[in-house]
Amino acid sequence: MMDYFSWLWFAACVVIYSAYVFSGEMSKDGPLIFSKRNARALSEIIYIHFAFLMVLLALMWFEIRTEPSMPNWMSEKMGRSGTFFDYIFILAMICLGYIERRWLFVGSDAGDTDHDCDPS
Repeated sequence: MMDYFSWLWFAACVVIYSAYVFSGEMSKDGPLIFSKRNARALSEIIYIHFAFLMVLLALMWFEIRTEPSMPNWMSEKMGRSGTFFDYIFILAMICLGYIERRWLFVGSDAGDTDHDCDPS
């Protein structure tokens, strides 16, 4: 089991997952999660993201712990790529990121106008 354990692997998954979740913030339309249109405070966003990262790390730990007991067709490498179980984990990571993005943004009326600083 410990042959697969690597803090670097965990860190890489956290960075990739965070980049996936916040990739829309760099779009040409501007940020959504970190904008005035979001009713959530920055501390709430960080707390929610941290909670989802903990779920991701728990899924990774679960994969590492259960992979040795999986049937061969799930735990054997598919050519040069990963195992079937790895692909299930990646799909779960994508679904988790989609759910988090939907949860992080709560619309508000504060940023709906283009004249926020206009006194008239």
